[in-house]
Amino acid sequence: MMVIVQALTSVAFGLGVDKIIEKLNEMKPKDIQTVRVRRDPDDFSNSILEKQTSTNQKWQTKANPDFIFENVLKKDSIVREISLMPDTVFRTKGKLRITIDDVEVFISKTFDAFENIQDTVVRINKTISQDSNVKIFLLSSDGSAVGMTAQVTFGE
Repeated sequence: MMVIVQALTSVAFGLGVDKIIEKLNEMKPKDIQTVRVRRDPDDFSNSILEKQTSTNQKWQTKANPDFIFENVLKKDSIVREISLMPDTVFRTKGKLRITIDDVEVFISKTFDAFENIQDTVVRINKTISQDSNVKIFLLSSDGSAVGMTAQVTFGE
């Protein structure tokens, strides 16, 4: 009995496969599309975290930033995002300016702009050359030491 069931199953399966192959052969090439999805095995990101304080009451020159985050991937890549975590004093007495390739991408307009912010993420998605860097400048309204923790994420 078992042999009969196996034989019937084999025949039924064979007929089903034959029908599918027959249908595929009937299709015209324009009806068939092949989509190949492949993840790039080299696609990754790298983050750097640093904390700085400043008492500067004037913006520093582009040669003297408070933070310098070098492009750690050592090839043209993307600055994906920058996370900012101000200290208590910075929230009411600090300003911040961020540049990539010496082009300004973020600035806080007032000294109390971070007053109600514990932390924030600035989505950048800007291409950065292999020899370039992200610079962050801090400013104090009255010479008090203002602090900021920053994390920059580089990716491909």
